[in-house]
Amino acid sequence: MNIAQCLMYLFPDAVPDRDYIVQDDGQGQYIAEWDLPDPQPTQAELEAVWPEVQAELAREEIKRQLAETDSGMARVIEDLIELLASKGVIAESELPQPTQDKITSRRNLRTQL
Repeated sequence: MNIAQCLMYLFPDAVPDRDYIVQDDGQGQYIAEWDLPDPQPTQAELEAVWPEVQAELAREEIKRQLAETDSGMARVIEDLIELLASKGVIAESELPQPTQDKITSRRNLRTQL
């Protein structure tokens, strides 16, 4: 269990190192100082919230990975549209106007490279 992450989850508006200090002197993490008006959470309360914290961390990692691949995926979609259009499967004019505008803009930018 990561006490600091549990505290950030339980008290999202708190500022670490100002409102509380988590330390690890080689024996594991512990709350060294607590300066919030809320009662300091017990070990049992921290352990109870840890599965939720882990699930939230996993969701955040998935969001990060999706964001990291967005630009690459955009290029794949552009290439797919171009391929389908070149084979006569679709006409770019059939796409919504905002999509056409974005494709044209990106194509023009690439020609400047």
